[in-house]
Amino acid sequence: MGGAKPPRTFFTQAPVVYLQEAGFKVILAPSVRSQGDSYSAPRLRPRIANCVQMAQAAAEHDSLGLMVTSWSVRRTPVETTVPALIAAAEAAWNGGKGARHLEGL
Repeated sequence: MGGAKPPRTFFTQAPVVYLQEAGFKVILAPSVRSQGDSYSAPRLRPRIANCVQMAQAAAEHDSLGLMVTSWSVRRTPVETTVPALIAAAEAAWNGGKGARHLEGL
């Protein structure tokens, strides 16, 4: 990738910049469900914060956009994912702004 040093962590905006500098077009992909979430009670606070931060990074770095993912594996009820999906949609629509009121869930 042109001799550029890869970022030390992938939980920051550094990978976006690194990949864009290497000539790639980037789509960020936060998750509304992931490891550590129970069947009926996902950890909404970190999921929503992740979506908001990735929406901000997408807007700041002129990426192609956001693709929200869900890594639930046990047929979790869709209703438990809706608050994070709403926050992700609102943050994506507003460039990472406007979904802060949902982070306290």
